[in-house]
Amino acid sequence: MDARQAALQVLMQVDPARQPVQPILDRMLDLTEQRQRCTDLVLGVLRNRRAIDRVITRVGAARPERIERPLLNLTRIAIYELVYCPQTPVYALVDQAVGLARAGRSAKRAGFVNALLRRITSHLVDRQVPIGGPADQRRVLPTGPRTGCLFDVDLMPEPGSADYMAVAFSLPRWLAADWLARFGYQQAFQCGLGSTRRPSVYIQPNLARVDRQSLLARLSAAGVQAEPHPAGMIRLASPGRIDRLPGYDEGLFYVQDPAAAIVVQAFHPGPQQTILDLCAAPGGKTIQILQDARGPFRVVATDKDPDRLEILRQNLGRLGLNGVEVVGSEDLAGYVDMHGPFDTVLVDAPCSNTGVLARRVEVRYRLRQVDLPRLCAGQMELLGQARGLVRPGGRIVYSTCSIQQQENQDLVTAFARRGHLVIESERLTLPSAEDPDHDGGYVAVMRA
Repeated sequence: MDARQAALQVLMQVDPARQPVQPILDRMLDLTEQRQRCTDLVLGVLRNRRAIDRVITRVGAARPERIERPLLNLTRIAIYELVYCPQTPVYALVDQAVGLARAGRSAKRAGFVNALLRRITSHLVDRQVPIGGPADQRRVLPTGPRTGCLFDVDLMPEPGSADYMAVAFSLPRWLAADWLARFGYQQAFQCGLGSTRRPSVYIQPNLARVDRQSLLARLSAAGVQAEPHPAGMIRLASPGRIDRLPGYDEGLFYVQDPAAAIVVQAFHPGPQQTILDLCAAPGGKTIQILQDARGPFRVVATDKDPDRLEILRQNLGRLGLNGVEVVGSEDLAGYVDMHGPFDTVLVDAPCSNTGVLARRVEVRYRLRQVDLPRLCAGQMELLGQARGLVRPGGRIVYSTCSIQQQENQDLVTAFARRGHLVIESERLTLPSAEDPDHDGGYVAVMRA
């Protein structure tokens, strides 16, 4: 099965508003040798579906809701390639789409797909024009930090508006309006690009077993394209399946985005400290604490989800990291009674995930503005729990992979005032498609 066929099967099975795409995608990847291409087609369509449907409506003069679902998804794949994959020849993507429609043994359906795609390509002017150049920006669909796809018809809403942001980056309109109000157009535009990019895969060397240079050499010898990242990581240019990379089974690395690494760097675990990771699973920040801490220390990891806590244990075992006490959430109070409160409590709280939309492609379909108060209540509850677990003079480190002010600055300010804490530092990282790309997130350090 080629990549387009496999991608079509995934898109036919998944409803991103109701279920995660990755399990369905993983099952389908076992049926194609073009795994990376299939993954890009599926996730690319889901990241950009609103923009793709805008092309169908405004350029193709068709209504997506009236197109049979198989033909609609087939057309979406072709338009994704047309707009976002300029290296793919136009004739090839049209012929492939028509061929897949014809495989359903319906000449009428194949004719519809052919007519629709021919109509769209007839209005195509240039698949790569500079953003902000002389072309009318209402006719340019942004596809990268500096380029867009130019048509000869007005496609986009008024540039600079929330409607424009919502279409260009397939965002809920309320979220686009929020970003514009808080960040201004230029930064909001960059957030949009960062939220629809093809996110790089970064790995952290397990320094207990290998140094970065040796791991790079190992990857290169296996034909894996990789390069060093300024933060001490390695960026994979052609990752494939992570669990099949050389060194995975030996525990030589773990996956972590640069934005996630900022959290532990914000509080510099020191000698003689006792550190609690309160929402630890699947273990990325717990592992980083072990890597970054200086001198003897004690790390405790817990999570309210026992299944995810088991994944944390498995990750620690694969990496050969034994310096963590994994405690079930139901046993945490007894542990504190026996050992006393902690010097530092890390709260990596469940959140809206608006900083990781490029990776969590379903979020843009599920998240509603009315969800934020519920999320904030849960985050405040976790911080209250952390307040009872930290010693006087100790630190609470709060982090999210959200870029929403309600979940971050506003919540931390209110909690610090209520709990008589001092905010020592805050850092908001916005998602970026600029090289080297990264996710978004927030971290604050408070002193009790």
